[in-house]
Amino acid sequence: MPKYKNISPLGALELPLIGRVVERGEVITVTTTQARHLAGQTDAWQPVKGAPGTQDPAEVPGPQDAADGATTTQGEGEGA
Repeated sequence: MPKYKNISPLGALELPLIGRVVERGEVITVTTTQARHLAGQTDAWQPVKGAPGTQDPAEVPGPQDAADGATTTQGEGEGA
């Protein structure tokens, strides 16, 4: 599954897509459907390259079930 890191200069962001606040520097794991929404927001979200299951945003498949959940992986991707 794709992973994204919050790089927003605003700090913590409320992300309704996953239903919670994501701290600056925190890495989250999202579904491919959710990744499509984050891929274009390059000022706030950075794909974590090299993480298992991470895809180039251009390669993320089309729409899927919007009810997909997301998980958090704290600490991964720090300093990446």
